[in-house]
Amino acid sequence: MSGAVNTLDPIEAARADIVGSKHLIASVADDLSQHQQWLENYRVSEKRHACWLQFQEVRYQTELKRRATARSVIEIEAFGVDDGVVARLRALDGVDAVSIEQVEQAHVVAIQSQRGPAMIPALLAELGDIAVGRVVAREPTLEDAYVELVSS
Repeated sequence: MSGAVNTLDPIEAARADIVGSKHLIASVADDLSQHQQWLENYRVSEKRHACWLQFQEVRYQTELKRRATARSVIEIEAFGVDDGVVARLRALDGVDAVSIEQVEQAHVVAIQSQRGPAMIPALLAELGDIAVGRVVAREPTLEDAYVELVSS
């Protein structure tokens, strides 16, 4: 018989589709399992990294505090402080850092030194004829440690 038509058995076709679907579902489940494992590894890695960053932050703050507590801050309120005076203060032996802030008409000069209040006479001598309002020796703050860090 010429032109015989190959007819497909619907039951066999359905079984083939089911087998194919089972393979597809198994493949998708395997892929999902691998992605889930990758995500879990990523989460663990990120958690470790976050812990490491927290450790580094604590270490950094501890180092700043250690640096800060190794010195004292002498604040001098003076009138008419210019860049030349600040440069001379920075050049003094025993001065670790100098910062200046204008408060109303006065300048507050913060000098960090490991020699502490013993530096006051040399600092006042360097100011010369500049009018001084007050002189205070105090413990440094984290801001002072930051100033020392960026000025060194």
